[in-house]
Amino acid sequence: MQRSSAGGDPSHPAKCPAPHYYTVRHFDGVCAGGSVATEQAFGVPGLGRTLVTAVIERDIIVVQNLVFLYGNIFILINVMVDLSYA
Repeated sequence: MQRSSAGGDPSHPAKCPAPHYYTVRHFDGVCAGGSVATEQAFGVPGLGRTLVTAVIERDIIVVQNLVFLYGNIFILINVMVDLSYA
């Protein structure tokens, strides 16, 4: 019969805490969308403010391109986090 190693068996090394660090980096990717609200609230010029201005002026091409850019950045960060787990 096999014994459970949950009791502190010294033959198994401790788990690496690195995945928690990468999960926090993933959270940074999620929070990148907050730049729109931050730039609008504090009046800082940037892509978020450009996006809000384009929505107000109904500039569809600029809105599509900025949403595409933000989406690609989000996907890239998620892929990097997923690859770091491997």
